[in-house]
Amino acid sequence: MALRWLICRIANRYREKQKWPYLLPLRTVSGFAAGWSAEQTSEQTVVYSIKATGRLIRPDGTPVDMDMTTAFPHAPELAALSHLMHLTPGQVLDAYLTPDGGPLNHLLEQGDPIATMGQDFQHLTRARGGRTTPCEDGFIFPNTYSDWVPHFYIEDGCWRFGHTERGEKRPAELLSTDRDTVLRWIAHELLNVMRFDKGWPSILTYKTDPALLPGWQVQKLYDHYQHSNHGRLISPDNIHLPMVMSTVFPRHENLNTLSHLMPLTLTQVINSFLAEDGGNLHDALDPTPAST
Repeated sequence: MALRWLICRIANRYREKQKWPYLLPLRTVSGFAAGWSAEQTSEQTVVYSIKATGRLIRPDGTPVDMDMTTAFPHAPELAALSHLMHLTPGQVLDAYLTPDGGPLNHLLEQGDPIATMGQDFQHLTRARGGRTTPCEDGFIFPNTYSDWVPHFYIEDGCWRFGHTERGEKRPAELLSTDRDTVLRWIAHELLNVMRFDKGWPSILTYKTDPALLPGWQVQKLYDHYQHSNHGRLISPDNIHLPMVMSTVFPRHENLNTLSHLMPLTLTQVINSFLAEDGGNLHDALDPTPAST
């Protein structure tokens, strides 16, 4: 099982260099192989990340002797592994080293990776000029402003947004089991750059000093050893959102900002940033023009 997973996680780099389509990229896993399922084997914690362990359940109902770090309920890593269990590690490797994926051909990514993420993601990437590079676990958003490159990816069952510096990943600014929560924040980060380039006022930045949206609350999170500047939002109906955000307490400005985005759909958030007047976020426009 460990060898199957090792191949699954690194062999797409070979396929990328060969300019072959990705095979079972983690970002596209939508469910378990027919008959397979998973069960949680440890309590899911929410501290500086969201994590639990789980194991696969065979079609005959027997558990596989294993533990894998992921996040429930979707457990994408376990779902991906379930598609490889009918093959030996050698057969899995051969499949990845074959252009059409051999016995895993049905798991070959078809078409444009950006298109597989849906219309909202396509809209977001087009708005920033299409400078988006797909990778096995997500997408990189190259920029011309610094060595810090935005990176949207999936790891340990959660979608994450962070940066790479000279190719090295930095800790995520925001992670969640809900992809659209992370994409709302990405729209805020990337499309404000687009607004600056157009000379439009930015939205929900330090200039407006956003306060927490009325009705919303924040939960401060700690790790096991020391104070940690991480937190998550609690909705007006007292739902603790499945997310962790890096922020600075007691002000928690990032969480304040995100609270204004959560009542809107992802489509509404993107369209608001693409409207000069701010659309649904008009009241959150910065008071000074971008040129200042």
